[in-house]
Amino acid sequence: MLKSEINFSDFLDTVKDIKILNELGEKLLKSIADSANYINLTEGEILFNKAESYHKGIYLIINGEIRLIDEAGKILEILGKGGLAGLTTFLGKSSYVVTGVSVGQSTLLFIPEITIYKLINESEAFSKYFYSVVNDRLHLFQNKDNSFSKSFTYKPVGNYMTFPVITVEKDIPIIEASKIMSSNKVGSLIVTDNENVSGILTAKSLVHNFLPNADRYGLNAKICDFVDKDIVKVPKEYPLVEVLAEMQARNKEYGVIVKNEKPIGIISNKDILKILYNSINIYTSHIESSESLDELRNSYLNLYKVADELIESSRMTADVLPIISSVHLAIQKQVHKITTQEFYKKSGINVCDIKHALIIMGSGARKEMMLDPDQDNGFIFDDDITQTEKSILKDFGKKLVENLDYVGYKKCPGNVMVTNPNMSKTLREWKKSIAEIVNDPSSGGGFLRSSIVFDMDTFCGHDSLVWELKEFIFDIIAEKPIFLIQFLENDTNFKSPVSLFGKFIVEKEGENKDKLNLKPYALSIVVDVTRAYTLAKKLSSLNTMERLKHLERKHILSDETVGKVSKAYEVVVDIVLRNQIKSAKKGEKVNKYINPESLSTYNQNRLKNALNTITKYLNNSLKYFKGHP
Repeated sequence: MLKSEINFSDFLDTVKDIKILNELGEKLLKSIADSANYINLTEGEILFNKAESYHKGIYLIINGEIRLIDEAGKILEILGKGGLAGLTTFLGKSSYVVTGVSVGQSTLLFIPEITIYKLINESEAFSKYFYSVVNDRLHLFQNKDNSFSKSFTYKPVGNYMTFPVITVEKDIPIIEASKIMSSNKVGSLIVTDNENVSGILTAKSLVHNFLPNADRYGLNAKICDFVDKDIVKVPKEYPLVEVLAEMQARNKEYGVIVKNEKPIGIISNKDILKILYNSINIYTSHIESSESLDELRNSYLNLYKVADELIESSRMTADVLPIISSVHLAIQKQVHKITTQEFYKKSGINVCDIKHALIIMGSGARKEMMLDPDQDNGFIFDDDITQTEKSILKDFGKKLVENLDYVGYKKCPGNVMVTNPNMSKTLREWKKSIAEIVNDPSSGGGFLRSSIVFDMDTFCGHDSLVWELKEFIFDIIAEKPIFLIQFLENDTNFKSPVSLFGKFIVEKEGENKDKLNLKPYALSIVVDVTRAYTLAKKLSSLNTMERLKHLERKHILSDETVGKVSKAYEVVVDIVLRNQIKSAKKGEKVNKYINPESLSTYNQNRLKNALNTITKYLNNSLKYFKGHP
């Protein structure tokens, strides 16, 4: 699959006979040419595989043909010149439901989804023709697979926007605008100029920009000095999660929904987060009412279905991990509750009465669990705990580990569990142990333990014990920053699994023959490097994506670096999690190994670029910590 740039004059000549673009003016055609790319395919080359992640746009066929093939190898349709490939996936933001294969030599135009939305919003002729083609395609696939429509969960913002909107003209006095806000009990007003959106006035702007300077401006000041003109404007068809992503990327509280530049609705950051939060509750509510380990085991075994649905409903796969983790944690906490009740019935002792903290470590603490988390837990005992109380908690811990294992959370192969004396200690003993790791990380598996222990969170119990231990970790590393260099140098043992000739380096033998483990070669490196920065700068964020954003806000990492690393991390998470879901559906073992040869050319190239970015991130960060420019 080869990409090539677009010359506008040649482009006009190329698309003049393509019906869907016929009635677009030069301005809109120019917007297509500026954002699109030509894609050249050879005979039999795969454009996209069934179940492959969405390419974030649509393919318009310029020359040649594309066959759409179902799972059984049956040809559902052959698209010729002017045909659109990837339509249904664009509409649902789902994975591809068929495989697209080139017939002979084919040339396609890849049009990004943001451009498609622009065309839908600004050209009634394009919108009408586009949706007629969509309906035909949906009808075709629904006849073949009635479950297809279930994937259309990527809802448009028009379903959730607040309307009608309250608007004001740009030249009204600020005191009048304030009264309108107060009487309508709203935190923002859409500002218009001849009925078209020109900006937004927020209560926050009045508090931070007007009130401190009220004496200078006076109460008759016009609102034009306090209006944010750089606003997020989207059509009502635009997906909700895309609106949130755009608002967060531009640090905006509100999005304005428009039609032909006229406001028809508004939505806030808080509104969207509330909607997404309610989605999490849907998945966890039934877990909290489970009364047996068998019910929880069933929830664990079916978690891949939740993950599958979430991926189809999300802009980025990495955004799904905190929700999957929330479901995992809900299951584990219910296991803890049942175990506590069983232990009380047997011994008459409520372990919650003993001062301690049960901690979760690694991916669980970071809210980055996929479908294969094992147990990473430990106890922090109060320094004044008695031997009797410690014995009680250890007995309880043994039962908890067995129950978690029964439900599906396998025992940690590195023995990072409450049943290990090294993972169940008093606060004082924990501090001593961590100091030993920092002072001599190469002994006793220090690197491995620190990569797990240094990401910890309270699972239940006394938060104060965890907070104090975290603060100690910050302080001890500040005293010996060379530890971070030693830690990252250990990661360099995992060389890039791509050869100089661009071939993937895979396992040569064993059960994972011809596969590549993306945990040590990609995921762990991003996590470790990002953690190193946060430890060095004493930043409290646990989630890797949140850490990257925090480092960007603090100007510790550049916008460019964070953008590239976030994108690389997203690619790896997307490939791994989709592969896990695929394995779970087949009843196969779920892990972080993938067969690179099973990926389409598109995903192979994505993965190679991501691995290259991750290797550079590690090497550049080592230079940073060593004091090199």
